[in-house]
Amino acid sequence: MSAGAPAAPAWRPSDLWRTFAGLVVVVGMAALLLSALDAVPSWVAGEPRDVRRVSSVEEAERRLRVRLFLPGYFPQTIEWPPSTVRVVAGRSGGAALAFDGRSGGHYMLLAQAARSPEVPPRLLPPATVLDESPVWLQGQRVSLRRIVGPDGTVWRELAWQAGERGLVLRSRGSVDEMLKMARSARQEP
Repeated sequence: MSAGAPAAPAWRPSDLWRTFAGLVVVVGMAALLLSALDAVPSWVAGEPRDVRRVSSVEEAERRLRVRLFLPGYFPQTIEWPPSTVRVVAGRSGGAALAFDGRSGGHYMLLAQAARSPEVPPRLLPPATVLDESPVWLQGQRVSLRRIVGPDGTVWRELAWQAGERGLVLRSRGSVDEMLKMARSARQEP
């Protein structure tokens, strides 16, 4: 007589839960790994995850879908084009343009909001305010501050609004130079 096929084990509800728990663990580990891999470029660059470097002012404008404000007046001490252009997309987006001086080193940073009165703080390096004084710029009272950057360098910072958009200019140049640049900032067509 031949032996019959072995009987299939009886199904139990605990088998379903065990299978579901295994699937949750595998999917969770995959999500965790992908999240960690996504964070690596920002960690290496030392910037927040939503800040991206772009190659030009034009690319920043395309990503943000706005024309950026640029000073019409640039002193001879500043190099053009910007050495670094960074953007933050989204509703509270904006751009930061870093400029080097002709004698070397970082000289100026122009940060601006794309659609709001507040410049995204992720675009500005941390700073400690030493003192603050009011100045008049295009009919509005704005703050001129002396700040210390993360590298210990003393900068001047001018924050103002152009229409509904906030702008911040940080520079190692003179106050007169900064005010001329701020007054000449326009959106080019």
